[in-house]
Amino acid sequence: MNRVVFLDRDGTINVDKNYVHSVEQFEYEKGAVEGMRLLNDAGLKIIIVTNQSGIARGYFTEEEYVDFNNWIVDDLRSRNVEILDSYYCPHLPDADIIKYRVLCNCRKPATGLYWRAQKEHDIDMDNSFAVGDNLRDLYICNESNVKGYWITGDSQSEVSCGKGVHKCTSLYDAALQIRYMLEVHY
Repeated sequence: MNRVVFLDRDGTINVDKNYVHSVEQFEYEKGAVEGMRLLNDAGLKIIIVTNQSGIARGYFTEEEYVDFNNWIVDDLRSRNVEILDSYYCPHLPDADIIKYRVLCNCRKPATGLYWRAQKEHDIDMDNSFAVGDNLRDLYICNESNVKGYWITGDSQSEVSCGKGVHKCTSLYDAALQIRYMLEVHY
């Protein structure tokens, strides 16, 4: 079975500039690439799980999203980061584009994309992790034994994280915490 880290994209891997969908808009979060390298070096595979409502809003097409995502994966590979797979939800309950106006099980906080990834990649959910900048990215921790890392930007935030969720300041910080956990517990 595979141990993975599920990563949110916008606000976790890259700076969230609202509906980022082009190379010109894309900027990595500080330390994100280094953090992903640490995760790969620790023997973890990386899977991106992201809501992309810009598709449903008509800001960009699904094909444009896929092309852009392929660019991100290729760029990360050129920086010695391997992405096992990437899953996205294009839906929105009040979407402008009718075919995406769906109440689905894949739009986070729903966990359908995580379970799909688990089936497709034989993932050991008891020994895997999730990192995101919003608690909706970490609902999978409530349905499984996935350990979550919530990027608050401020580790002193007073909001309760929920079951199995730890606070961190960045993807790099989460990677350090995960690496430490692996060294101590596995």
